[in-house]
Amino acid sequence: MDTHRGFLIAQRYTGCIISATGFSNQKNSEVSMIETGMVLGVISIESSARAPEVARKWVAAVYQRRRLGDDYVARTVVTELVTNVHKHTDTKLVSVRLLLEDGLRVEVEDRSAVLPVVQDWDDTAESGRGLLMLGVLVQEWGVRPLADGGKVTWARLGG
Repeated sequence: MDTHRGFLIAQRYTGCIISATGFSNQKNSEVSMIETGMVLGVISIESSARAPEVARKWVAAVYQRRRLGDDYVARTVVTELVTNVHKHTDTKLVSVRLLLEDGLRVEVEDRSAVLPVVQDWDDTAESGRGLLMLGVLVQEWGVRPLADGGKVTWARLGG
């Protein structure tokens, strides 16, 4: 099955994927729906220093498999959001979803109540500019708290 084969391809370059989808040749009508968006793929990753790289490679693979075009912004966004989960929360697992809904939407879910904070610009800081950059790259972004704890940080890319 393509999804399973895709998972094995993903497993080969990561070693920390819990589960992954998004590699199949499913027709649009067969792809599952979350809210109003068509899910292009979902991956669950152990939160670690390698998680941003794993998520970025997975996004590139989904883009290539589904022939979505240039993946630069999506890879940059997922890298920032997954990095924030790893650096600023104590959650053990992060899930990433790519959805087609008025353009592409990237969602990063974690079990922490800690919300992302946009830092004031500081020319001397070595970090803290990621969410400022995100705001320039995407149409909009935000955070949706989950009823059972945790949150989804999302970004809508151009359509």
